[in-house]
Amino acid sequence: MVRRVQLGAGITAGILGMVSLAMLLFAPLVPYCRTTTPLPCATVRYESLFHLGMDTALRMYLLGMLGLLLVGAGCAIAEARGGQRGTRTALWIVTVLALAGSATTVHGPGLLFLPAVLVLCLANYASLACRLVEWRQARALRMLRNEARPEGASIAGSSPAAAGEGTADIAAESAERPLSA
Repeated sequence: MVRRVQLGAGITAGILGMVSLAMLLFAPLVPYCRTTTPLPCATVRYESLFHLGMDTALRMYLLGMLGLLLVGAGCAIAEARGGQRGTRTALWIVTVLALAGSATTVHGPGLLFLPAVLVLCLANYASLACRLVEWRQARALRMLRNEARPEGASIAGSSPAAAGEGTADIAAESAERPLSA
């Protein structure tokens, strides 16, 4: 169940990241005043970032946030499907970076990336919950193995020295027989 939540959160984070970028680029969100008179402007129009043009810093921010969200979504999906080595760590690092990037511009474009970042936080929580469930299951399995073994029994079975198959017996037998060429 926890893995399904993590898989769903990864897919949702990727979709929300792409929708947020498309909305930021093409939705009329930026107020724009065409007059040169001092503010307040009599007629305010709302334009899209794509129509108004963007500076390089904003382009890099938008592409960076999209990249972080897509990498985080990929890590969440990979973690949910099998937990390859390093995906959990990468997921945590990407989520912290995306949360910081969204928080620094929360009064602007970061607010639209916030739902995708919060879904990545849910994927991190599911990853942690999955780890705790696996740890509890392994602990319960160890306890069951210890209870099933009778008192004083060894884990590996009987000792070879007790059965007459020890290294002293083997050394004595090999000393009696000469090596044949």
